[in-house]
Amino acid sequence: MTHPVQQYRLNVPLAVAEVIDGEAVIMNMESGHYFSARGLAGVLWEWTIAGHSVGAMFDVVAAKWPVDGVAESVSAFVGALAGHNLIVPTAATTPSAPPEIAALNMPAYVAPSLDVFTDMKDLLLLDPIHDVGEAGWPMPLQQCAAGPT
Repeated sequence: MTHPVQQYRLNVPLAVAEVIDGEAVIMNMESGHYFSARGLAGVLWEWTIAGHSVGAMFDVVAAKWPVDGVAESVSAFVGALAGHNLIVPTAATTPSAPPEIAALNMPAYVAPSLDVFTDMKDLLLLDPIHDVGEAGWPMPLQQCAAGPT
C-alpha cells in the first residue's frame, strides 16, 4: 500500500519532549499544555520524531495488526500532534527507512491516543526571570505586586 511520504520533526523550541519507560511526555511551551503518549502512541511519537513517514508507520502498524481503521487511527494521532503544534512538517523529499516492527511489542492493537493536560498551564507559563517580585517566585507578576497572601 502506498501512502504519502510526509515526515515531521519536533517543533523546536516551542515543544520539548522526553520518553520515559515507553511513555512520551511532551510539553507545548507556548500553550502550557502537556501531553502523554503511551503504548502504540509512544512508539508512533518516537517514529515521528525520528523522521519516519506517516505512510511507513501505517504500513508497519497494519502489518502487525491487520484490523480495520489502523491507517485512520495512525493518521488521526499524527494529526493531533500537529494540531497541538508539537510537530511540524519537514522538507524531506525521500522516504525514510521503514520503522522497526520489533518496537511494536504490545500483544493487541489499541488505537493510539494523545492525552492532553491543562491543569498546570498557569504554572508552566510563569516566566521565572520576569515574573518575580519582592514576594518571590513562583508567583504571577500581578500577585507579586499585591504581596504575599
